[in-house]
Amino acid sequence: MDIDRDVSDRLRRAREAAGFETARAAADSIGIPTATYTQHENGIRGLPAGKARLYAHAFAVTPEWLLYGRGEMSGGTSEPVSPARRVPVRGVVQAGAWSEVGVEEAPTEWTFLEAKEYRRAQLFALDVRGPSMNRVFPDGSRVICAQPHEAGVRDGDYVAVRRTRIGLVETTLKQLVVEPSGEILLYPRSTDPAYQAPLTLERSPDSQEGPEIIGVVVGRTEVVRAGRGPLLDLS
Repeated sequence: MDIDRDVSDRLRRAREAAGFETARAAADSIGIPTATYTQHENGIRGLPAGKARLYAHAFAVTPEWLLYGRGEMSGGTSEPVSPARRVPVRGVVQAGAWSEVGVEEAPTEWTFLEAKEYRRAQLFALDVRGPSMNRVFPDGSRVICAQPHEAGVRDGDYVAVRRTRIGLVETTLKQLVVEPSGEILLYPRSTDPAYQAPLTLERSPDSQEGPEIIGVVVGRTEVVRAGRGPLLDLS
C-alpha cells in the first residue's frame, strides 16, 4: 500500500468536497503557496502533522481521517470549525489617488478575517494610506477584498479599482454609486475638499487600460502603528 498516495488522495477528496475546484483556489484560500499545496496533493512531499491540521481545518475534515483514514471524512468532532481566514496582504493603496500595487505578487504579510460566508473565497488585503476615504477608511485602515466574481458588485460597495498607465499597474479605493441615469461613478469619501470628484467606471473597460474592479471590500481591520517620536528609556 502506498501510504503517501492514500494521504494525497484523501487530501484531494477533502478539497473537492469543500467546494474548491482547483488546487490553486484552495491554496489561495488557505494562504499558502500553490506549489506547496500541489506537492502535498500530488504526493510529491509527505504531509506533516502541522500541515494536516491546517488542511483539515480549511476543508472541515478531521486530521485523523486525512492522515490515517480513521473515522468518517467529516466526522465525529463536536468542535465547530472556526470561520477565521488567513488573508495575504498585497500592498498599500492610496484611497483616492492611484498607486502601484501588485495584487498578484507575493504577500507582504498576513492578516485574519472572521467571515464564514467567505471561507472559500480568494481574499486579499490592502493597507489604506491618505485622507481620501477617511469618512469610512481612515489612514491606517486595512481593507479585505474578495474577487468581484465571488462577492458580486452592488450599488454602494467599496471597491478596489485598477488601471494601467504607461506600463504601470495602478490601484485605488473608492465607493461605487449607480446614478439614476445608469452611469457608474466611483467616489472618494473624504472630509478633504481635494478629494471630492468621482471617477466614471465603464461597464466594459478597455482590457489594456481599465479602470476595472479587482476587489470588493468585505471586511476591515485597523492597523495600530508604533509612535514616530524618540524611543523612551524604560530601563
